[in-house]
Amino acid sequence: LVADGTFRFETHAGDAGDTKMWLYGDDCLTELEYNDDGGEGYYSMFETALVGNTTYYLLVTHYSASGTGSYLLTMDEVIVVPPPANDTCDGAIDLQEQSQPIFDVDLADAGYTDTWSMSSAGCTGYTSPGPDAFFKIYLEQGETFSVTEDGACDMVMYLFTDCADPEASCVAGSDACCSGAQELITYTAEASGMFYLGVDTYTSAGCPVTVTIENPVGTDDVNW
Repeated sequence: LVADGTFRFETHAGDAGDTKMWLYGDDCLTELEYNDDGGEGYYSMFETALVGNTTYYLLVTHYSASGTGSYLLTMDEVIVVPPPANDTCDGAIDLQEQSQPIFDVDLADAGYTDTWSMSSAGCTGYTSPGPDAFFKIYLEQGETFSVTEDGACDMVMYLFTDCADPEASCVAGSDACCSGAQELITYTAEASGMFYLGVDTYTSAGCPVTVTIENPVGTDDVNW
């Protein structure tokens, strides 16, 4: 390889029927990757990040020790798209600056990852292993914040005060039963401060969701 990159190695249909594939380092001994049936049918596929100015060795065999046949081998560079800034709590989008009472978040195809997963002991009562996005809003003591999350998958939503530990600092959570059930949080601030909203899914693949701020905070901030 000339330059660093992430690459997909894959065997495709010929008359071999079944392959196994290994990637070795420049000593031809150190195993870096292995796959049996990750591709189409019983063919092999893996993706891996590799370092430039390095020689690698790829070994392909038939699944059977005595098996023979042909196959097509491809190597493609995978363009890795970084996740949105609010994939993490530190990059949370300010809801008052965004000034949108209704907005969409694509938790399936926009690059969001599962950066935080509630446990069943947390304020939602369930785990949240799907992709998540984070938002924030400043609440004065006594102000009420109401928000809903709608989508076609099984969703999760939680409001917390500490990016370092969302579960321990969670003040309100919602995880309704079943796919497509709306999530709803209504919370009256017991103290003034910044609150973080986790828009999450129980479904590991995520789905597009719509977030609606039912009770906007501070009319002077939403009308401008």
